[in-house]
Amino acid sequence: MFKIRIETSSRRPQLDARELVAQAADAAVAEMRASLIKGVNPVDGSERPPNSEGRPEGYRTGTLANGIRRGEVRGNEERASATIEPPASRRKWVESRGDVLVANGTIGEAIQSSADDYVSKV
Repeated sequence: MFKIRIETSSRRPQLDARELVAQAADAAVAEMRASLIKGVNPVDGSERPPNSEGRPEGYRTGTLANGIRRGEVRGNEERASATIEPPASRRKWVESRGDVLVANGTIGEAIQSSADDYVSKV
């Protein structure tokens, strides 16, 4: 699990941190899901090692990829946060890996792109 937290400047009152967090977190979830399905490490884009069935590590049944969810966005117009969590059945595995639900690499790029898109529209 990780948390996305965004604070906006009072100089840009048209920005709503809640909307920005929701959009950024949704982009992160989509990129995490895509990385798992493609079998790549979301940190550096390298291929994940195969598991005992020959599939990329972290993707066997699709439960993790399909079960990643964004929690409720909490906060106000200036400060907001949301958590992204794996399904309960995969939480222990994710915690043992440390490189599945991350906010850098391709995930960070997705968050940045989403934030840039949001800001350009307000």
